Amino acid sequence: MTLIELMIAMTLLGVISGSIILVTESSSTAFSTVASASELEGQAHRALQRIKDEIRGSISTLVNPKLASPFSSEQITFQRATGYVDGAPVPDLPEQILLEYMPGEVNDGIDNDGNGLVDEGQVVWVRTDGTRVVLVKYVSEYLEGEVFNLVDDNGNGLDNERGFCLDFDGNTVNVRLTLERRNDQGRRMTSTVESAISFRN
Repeated sequence: MTLIELMIAMTLLGVISGSIILVTESSSTAFSTVASASELEGQAHRALQRIKDEIRGSISTLVNPKLASPFSSEQITFQRATGYVDGAPVPDLPEQILLEYMPGEVNDGIDNDGNGLVDEGQVVWVRTDGTRVVLVKYVSEYLEGEVFNLVDDNGNGLDNERGFCLDFDGNTVNVRLTLERRNDQGRRMTSTVESAISFRN
């Protein structure tokens, strides 16, 4: 009887230990997923705020292109005011914020750089002196919910908009951004942010 009881106890201990390990691994995976998603969302919000800060002071009449819904652009050329003469803003040299493919990626529907993402891009700020600053990486090729089919798939009033895009409504520009990454488990994560900006000049 003692041997049988010992075997039963060891079996129960093994089952309980296995269950604890499974629960621990599951909790660890869930925590990692939540943490990665939160990090990606924070990155998207910081990038959007930086873009807003750069273009908000632009002279509205010197901003190009000004495409309105259902069209959008993945770049913006703008000039900020360096001062005022008789109440009129004096423009600085042109600057640009644009979407381009990340190094190693080309527009071919293939994961060229082997990071688990296809045709991902980066938003680049070209300053007045020509220097280039990468504002954010891992920009999705198209905005979340959108595919290339000449239809407004995600219902935001735009057709085939890119992962970073701008569209105008009068003196207001709508900026939209979708980032995507693969977490440690290889799961694809996406974060989309948007904001409307009114020009000061």
